[in-house]
Amino acid sequence: MSADVHELLDSPAMGRRVHLWRYGWWGEPLVAFPSAGGYAHEWQQHGMIDALRPWLDAGRVKVYQPEHEASHSWLSDGPDEGRRDMAARYRAFIEDEFLNYVAEDCQTPGIRIAFAGCSLGAAYTVLTALRTPERVSTCLGLSGRYHLEPFLAGTADLDPMSAAAKSGAHTPPIDLVCGTGAWEGRCVDETRAMADVLTGRGAPVRLHLLGPKATHGWPSWTRQIAAWATLRWGPV
Repeated sequence: MSADVHELLDSPAMGRRVHLWRYGWWGEPLVAFPSAGGYAHEWQQHGMIDALRPWLDAGRVKVYQPEHEASHSWLSDGPDEGRRDMAARYRAFIEDEFLNYVAEDCQTPGIRIAFAGCSLGAAYTVLTALRTPERVSTCLGLSGRYHLEPFLAGTADLDPMSAAAKSGAHTPPIDLVCGTGAWEGRCVDETRAMADVLTGRGAPVRLHLLGPKATHGWPSWTRQIAAWATLRWGPV
């Protein structure tokens, strides 16, 4: 059985310790960004880790889930300056600190890392792939919101759609998945738009628009992550 471990990482960028859950003992590293709640145990709480457990136990993947700060940046009603600062500090944490932590934990300097996320977590996933393509092996966005700048003006450099407009063939493979069922709302249009921008730039993107039975919620996402894991790491 794979190990589930909680850690607190010292982060100079954030000026505090950041919560992290780690699952598995070996395999390709997969960073899982939480959705709007931002909790580091979110995938465990909602069945995503259970869905990946066969691959975790088989040593084909090792999952890392850091918390995020969306409630203090994108989704906050506080002053814009403080929100922009928090969003920038979190990006520095991910790009300058967390990716190095994952490589060190895997004992493989420069290892390429897979990324996945649901809803707002998909935005972090795709943005990381576009900003640090040399560190990313592949990424999966489920029911994503990809146009974040309307939430916080002056953050084009942290907006996935803006980053996609500068992408190219060096971009790692990106799978964009979205249902057309209940509560998907703007995620459908933003997923299509992201795929169109990436395709226009020659980036390797695959768009998967599912039917009305695929809704914006954990039951659908657990099925989707298991299907993607089968394609990525083979049947178990």
